[in-house]
Amino acid sequence: MARYPAIIQSMAKSTTVAVLFVALIGSYSLLNYTNLPFSIPSLQAASGGNTILNVLPHYDAVMAYDYIASYSQSAIEIYHRILLLDVLVLIPVYVLFLTVALLQTGKLVLRRRGQSYLQFLAVLPSVAAMLNLLEDGIITGLIAAYPVRYEALATFCGYITTAKSVLVVTSFLTITVFAILIGYSRVVYSLGLRKCHI
Repeated sequence: MARYPAIIQSMAKSTTVAVLFVALIGSYSLLNYTNLPFSIPSLQAASGGNTILNVLPHYDAVMAYDYIASYSQSAIEIYHRILLLDVLVLIPVYVLFLTVALLQTGKLVLRRRGQSYLQFLAVLPSVAAMLNLLEDGIITGLIAAYPVRYEALATFCGYITTAKSVLVVTSFLTITVFAILIGYSRVVYSLGLRKCHI
């Protein structure tokens, strides 16, 4: 991890990962499971049940504008607050959690010979964050410009959303695989079947 910023390396500890995980679960629970004025359920109630574009796996211009057309003025105001929450809280929290968790678990699994691969994996959350910020900016612009339609930009935004989601899911899956390998190695070691290298 020598090439990664020192502040991130210093955070790559089990207690830090646990705290960031709790913060991640808490912030996403507020977004998805409450009726606060910056939550998805509140927006759905004001838009006939439609959610935000950011959480769709993929969309094209037709689907994007179907959603945008369904947003009432109150739904748009809620959407703006959700995007603000995304920029100020959700993105920083998930980038820190995923990066630190990848470094913490990856250094145990990959060890010295896999450090270059670990460096690559640890960058994925930051790339996802940059795509997320670009996505938020484009969606804000599409909503502000409506009923003027920018079909190509809306379609492009759909691909950005998909790419962001793939990177985030890949990061989570990688951490899960690393955690399973660490757990398996330690269980085998505790049973005395072989030495523990993790």
